[in-house]
Amino acid sequence: TPVAMVHSAPGVYTALSLVCPHQGATVDISGPAKFRCPSHLAEFSSAGTWIGGKQTGDLTVLGVTYDASAGTATVNGPAAAAPPPALAVAPTSEVFAATQGQPSPAAQTIAVSNAGGGALTGLAVVVAYGTGQPTGWLTATLDATTAPATLTLTPATTALGAGAYSATVQVTSPAASNAPIAVAVSLLVSAANAPVIALSATTLS
Repeated sequence: TPVAMVHSAPGVYTALSLVCPHQGATVDISGPAKFRCPSHLAEFSSAGTWIGGKQTGDLTVLGVTYDASAGTATVNGPAAAAPPPALAVAPTSEVFAATQGQPSPAAQTIAVSNAGGGALTGLAVVVAYGTGQPTGWLTATLDATTAPATLTLTPATTALGAGAYSATVQVTSPAASNAPIAVAVSLLVSAANAPVIALSATTLS
């Protein structure tokens, strides 16, 4: 396979397959930063991107290993495609504790990041509650729709009775390869202490 080695910066090399993706003809160098297919005049930039002429795909970019000490560059074959965006959250669970009739516990935050490549866009959240349990006691908000973002979990417990409650926050993105990803939320509401009546000794007459 004919290959062109492009020296784009000191110590940086890119290798391009010179096979035109249209019908397989060998492209020619037509300028200091351009290639052209002689068959249908498709043109490509020095990065292999199609830029004009017969519309077709880009030239195949090949992986290159450069050895500075030896002054050699080795073509390794097609470069690996960038991984797709992937959701990651930390921590993956949160626990709240409250006392019946007392103020709600403080909000907690979850870090939402991109564990893959590209841009992780379109972030959104959905809250689901345990079967048969009260709903609406947890608010989940994102400070951005593109990762990295912060997910804030805010419980509202003043109207809840004593008991254990659970919810799942699903973090979604149409761009993520692993969406949705779940954050498990637990809440324990303790019963308020009963008032204590204390008697002091008195003298009866």
